[in-house]
Amino acid sequence: MSQSIEEVLEQCRQRLARGETIDSCLAAYPTHAAELTRLLPIVTRAQALATDPNPAFSARARQRFASRVATARADRQRAAWSRGPLGFLQNLLVPLAVVLVLLLSGFGLVEASQNTLPDSPLYTVKQAQENVAQVFTRGADGKAAYHLRTANRRLQELQTAEQLRKGPAVLLTLAVGMVQASNAATVQIAQTSGPSHDQLVASARPLFDRERRTLERYSRSRVPAVAAEANRLIGQLNADDRSLGR
Repeated sequence: MSQSIEEVLEQCRQRLARGETIDSCLAAYPTHAAELTRLLPIVTRAQALATDPNPAFSARARQRFASRVATARADRQRAAWSRGPLGFLQNLLVPLAVVLVLLLSGFGLVEASQNTLPDSPLYTVKQAQENVAQVFTRGADGKAAYHLRTANRRLQELQTAEQLRKGPAVLLTLAVGMVQASNAATVQIAQTSGPSHDQLVASARPLFDRERRTLERYSRSRVPAVAAEANRLIGQLNADDRSLGR
């Protein structure tokens, strides 16, 4: 009987903890190689960085996170069943495997990743948690709101990176992620209507303005590559802004 990705991932976690390599895990489970290639680097980083959290804190964090995942998964499964008896299987295995990685790695690691930037190994954990939340988000209005929150989060990270005097690579990584999230929000907003549409547009416009002001500073950079990328991102923001009807 073939094993699920969750079972295989747990077995690989144990193998890695015993000192085996990622390549040996891929060789042992060739049918899951594609998923494991993406997930096992997260496992190795988590195992290298994880510490034993306070037991009371760990229990509370586990309960909060498990409750959010259970609620979101139930909503997604109800929607999937409405598309047919096999709908609930779609796009579910990898997100659940990522959740499993986070559960096995200790919630102190998840909490510690919240204020990280792209030059931190823990940023991968933060992105994995965001990817899980994205998969479980339903409806154009919900997806638009999710992407707006993500864009705002990248903007805040960008401002923090500036204060910490991070290099161009970190700043541009965050700037690109910010505008990509804004563009994704714009696409979803276009699929909404009525009061929900108006509220989302009202939330998007001031955010886009703040993003644009930040990028305009980069467009005056003496580093040609930074200035060129900033101008490209401003062009994307302007196009998204126009599509909202401004």
